[in-house]
Amino acid sequence: LTAPAQEEAETVEMVVRKSSDMSSDIASDSETDIEPDIEPDKGSAMALAVAGIEMRDATITYMDETAGQQLTFEGVNITLDQFAFGRLTPVRLDGRLVMPLAGEASLTLPMELSAGVTLDVAQETFNLSDIDLVMGVARMSMSLALADFETPRFTGTVAMPAQAPAAMLDPLQVKLPVLGDNALTTVSLKTWFSGTLDVVRFPELEIIIDETKLAGRAAYYMEV
Repeated sequence: LTAPAQEEAETVEMVVRKSSDMSSDIASDSETDIEPDIEPDKGSAMALAVAGIEMRDATITYMDETAGQQLTFEGVNITLDQFAFGRLTPVRLDGRLVMPLAGEASLTLPMELSAGVTLDVAQETFNLSDIDLVMGVARMSMSLALADFETPRFTGTVAMPAQAPAAMLDPLQVKLPVLGDNALTTVSLKTWFSGTLDVVRFPELEIIIDETKLAGRAAYYMEV
């Protein structure tokens, strides 16, 4: 008896360098079927139609050389349904996120994502709608709209329903202080945001911890 040969996992590497250019090295055996009979948006700058894209058991490594950080996604499965420029396309993703911790330790979190993708090259817009993200036990819903590919501007929303903070922090090996039976039992979040490559602003940030509501605004400035 001869054991069947195992398929080699696909690998994708993305590197952010200190210069203004972003380079990516991609090696993949993903299946891509071109369907010429799918009619793309007539207003698109490129007439491309794809029947579907599937990637199975891939490893994606993201390295940010400016910040000296690295994230690895293992066992990644990606399914992209029929795609054409200007059309809404469902996409699904699942895998494991591996983040380095102090020393040689690392944290592994299972993750799942589903969303709708719309890319319009002629209008220079990219939209992610109805994003449902599950990472560990934490769940979030989001949206993202990006415009102007040369000088990107984006807006979006983030919402996290009420969840137990202790369960979310347990994979990080963070223990909450004991404050009583009815303290720090739930936390929820919602906000909308806008930004550029320089700064992301959260004008209406709302966080509810147990029955206490915190409201304000925040901003995150990118390192150059």
